[in-house]
Amino acid sequence: MKLDIKIQKYVKLRIVKYALRENGSTDYHEGKEYLKTYDLPRDLYERKKWVMRWRTAWFQCRYPKNEVFMSLSFYDNKSGDDLELEPLLNRLVSAKRMVTKLQNAIAEYEAEREAELIWEKEYDPFYQKGLSKLARYKEQRDLLQQQADDLKARIAYRKRKAG
Repeated sequence: MKLDIKIQKYVKLRIVKYALRENGSTDYHEGKEYLKTYDLPRDLYERKKWVMRWRTAWFQCRYPKNEVFMSLSFYDNKSGDDLELEPLLNRLVSAKRMVTKLQNAIAEYEAEREAELIWEKEYDPFYQKGLSKLARYKEQRDLLQQQADDLKARIAYRKRKAG
């Protein structure tokens, strides 16, 4: 089971108002009201944060006695997954990048050395060091791929169980 790494990062932004109790304190448990909900791409949210803060401030002015705030949650729009998978995928992408980078560097080094009259791969310390690094990164990549696949399966199981 290979994992598709293309993630569409989205933000669910809610502007929330808490109700007041009779004594004037805020009721955090019962009186929650969602005033506005936005579902935005994360890059748009990052560029237009000021608009969201302005809208929250506008609602605060409209309801001066209540506590108004923004609630954010990040998720993957493509699969609907919560982004608990994201840190693992970032490490996996990084490991894959390092494997490719090392493979390219080793191929370039081999091409340079092939032009020499005598080159023994077994006794070249730079070449051997590169190969050992490549093996280490491939092992790390395979381990991260397995962890990502396991996590993806657990998320799918939770979704099936919940829904």
